[in-house]
Amino acid sequence: MEKSYYKSPIGVLEIICKKDALISLKLVKNADKPDAETVLIKKIRTQLDEYFSGKRKIFDIKINPRGTKFQKLVWKELQKIQYGKTKSYSEIASAVGNKNAQRAVGSACNQNRILIIIPCHRVISKNGNIGGFEYGINIKEKLLNLENKTKNECKSFAPSADNNSHILILGSMPGVRSLEEQQYYAHPQNRFWKVMGAICDEPKLYELGYDLKLKTLLNNNIALWDTLKTCKRDGSLDSDIQNETPNDIRKLLKKYPNIKIICLNGNKSYSAFKKYFPDLLDKYNCRKMHSTSPANARYSLNRLMDEWKAIFV
Repeated sequence: MEKSYYKSPIGVLEIICKKDALISLKLVKNADKPDAETVLIKKIRTQLDEYFSGKRKIFDIKINPRGTKFQKLVWKELQKIQYGKTKSYSEIASAVGNKNAQRAVGSACNQNRILIIIPCHRVISKNGNIGGFEYGINIKEKLLNLENKTKNECKSFAPSADNNSHILILGSMPGVRSLEEQQYYAHPQNRFWKVMGAICDEPKLYELGYDLKLKTLLNNNIALWDTLKTCKRDGSLDSDIQNETPNDIRKLLKKYPNIKIICLNGNKSYSAFKKYFPDLLDKYNCRKMHSTSPANARYSLNRLMDEWKAIFV
């Protein structure tokens, strides 16, 4: 069993893992020693950083909560409550098959020992009152306010690039699925990885793990980033983007001077690039590409492959 501590905006969180799963994440008064640093604990720390900064809305952590059969049913249902949303105790009771078990649901929430990842803070009273919370109403309010404040905030990822990068592909802003998973082009219907598979002569690229996908692109001298750094957006459509700010594209190009071609994936990426970096349109070989997004239904996969392949000849 490994134990570690994480200093969060709501207090010190104690992390306890056993084998390859998280079994406890709870608030404590003080951090004891020793402080373990396993691969899993580092992953948990990273994802907590992303959550509290508003970047992560779904956790990708294996958990093994300890409890009764009923408690586990409730905890499984809690994990279905979306970021920034709430459900009532009675709704959870109905979902687990016993509409009169609101009190038992409340008790299961109080017995939850994997805070945030099993989001018991998203369960409130039917009349709209915030309800109880094991760690106090003020902590519950902080978590709900954090999620409500950031649920429509979008922040792009760090770029994937190295000194051998020759082509830079810029999207506009990752969609909801990508932001949740913190991965470029994570939506299964986005054709990007299939198109890149054709370009890199790796037809099964879309089936590989995310790190291998990025490595394959880098091995083929392809860098990834987004034109926008932050924005407000309800959903994934580029047309809903508001209050945008750009990434520092100039700094990236200065750091990686071998980049000579910039591919702008979709209309919004191109229009934002043109707005914020008009001088770079002439300095670099900039190509406006048809979007690989599933929203671009007019373009078939084969048509997209043909268009994108032409850039890499």
